Amino acid sequence: MCLSHTLSNAGEQINLPALIEEWMTPWLELVGGRDPHRGAQSLWAHMVAPQRPKSAGLQPGEVWWSKAEICFDIAENSSHLKTFVRLLQARAYGSATTAKLSSILQSRFEALQQELAALLDMRELVKVTYEMEGDRLELLLAHRRLEALLAFGDAVASNQSG
Repeated sequence: MCLSHTLSNAGEQINLPALIEEWMTPWLELVGGRDPHRGAQSLWAHMVAPQRPKSAGLQPGEVWWSKAEICFDIAENSSHLKTFVRLLQARAYGSATTAKLSSILQSRFEALQQELAALLDMRELVKVTYEMEGDRLELLLAHRRLEALLAFGDAVASNQSG
């Protein structure tokens, strides 16, 4: 059994709220997907300078960024979203996609912020998934990491998380 893939698959069982999914579709098309608008991507990076973590097992220079980490980045920088979308509109970057993001921000910004903030509790799951990735001696860490995840889950369930 590969623990990192098991943890990754556990993450797939976490249903993102519908508004985050609605937000992420145009966001990934414009800023963070496989073929983003380079101007929009550069603008976001310039505004917030996201620090992309590097997964264990990747070679130097390779970066792998999960959808969850993109959500974490957006959540941690949500105070910049309205300004960012206004700049996208002013520069005519991805007009239809930008219009969708703008519509969400105008009508449901607080709800989006709340959903993104709730998702931040999942950072621990992503962190442990990275730590357990690889073909080395990660198995020796498995028990400790799973115990930490169980304790974290208990804290979240009892509403004691930070």
